[in-house]
Amino acid sequence: MQFKQAQVFKIENFGTHFAHQLMGDALGLLKFQPCLPSLPYAKGWVSPTAHDSDPLVFSVDSETSRYDLICLQIEEKILPRSVVSHAVKEQVKRLEEENGARISSKVRRELMEEMTHTLLPKALSKIIKIYGYIDYCNELLIVGTGSPVKAQEFIELFIRALQPLTVVIKPINHESLPPIMTSWVANKDYPEFLSINKGCLLKDPGTAGRSIRCQQQYLGHPNIQEFIKND
Repeated sequence: MQFKQAQVFKIENFGTHFAHQLMGDALGLLKFQPCLPSLPYAKGWVSPTAHDSDPLVFSVDSETSRYDLICLQIEEKILPRSVVSHAVKEQVKRLEEENGARISSKVRRELMEEMTHTLLPKALSKIIKIYGYIDYCNELLIVGTGSPVKAQEFIELFIRALQPLTVVIKPINHESLPPIMTSWVANKDYPEFLSINKGCLLKDPGTAGRSIRCQQQYLGHPNIQEFIKND
């Protein structure tokens, strides 16, 4: 599993006792259910592996650590406002011709709501999957998204799943992460459970917008290392 973007959070009051319970049972209470035709949105937990019938948690255990990979699935109905507005405009035109009078703003708003409910069952769905993993040893939650809104949705449903256990999840100061990750690439010294692939985005901290994107490149190559040293 590769995270192109990630946000790191500290889990407080998690307790080592929870590591011995089945996380899947907790997530199963909020398992994903397809969005109803009349609703615009649905979310819940699904298997992080390729098959929906697989367990909701993929665990990696060792003598000193444990990691749980989980996945939040979000279904969003795609119903552009322009489509609804066009349908309402046509309906307003017909009503005004029939009644010989202009339609009020209040009636227009009511028509907008009615048309939205009418068109929702016909709308296409967009499926979004957000992966995250729990590092029990370091009490960390790593959420694989760069969107603060999506990360917050992940965290809120995760906390709900763990109830009645009271868990506090706080963001880690992300300003401290770039120097650490730069050191991993420059010194080739990084945690054993991580791997560095052939791609990175180098940003100049002194000049906004100045960056170099490397793809399919060995990051230990002297040419790339020179950019890191100059940075």
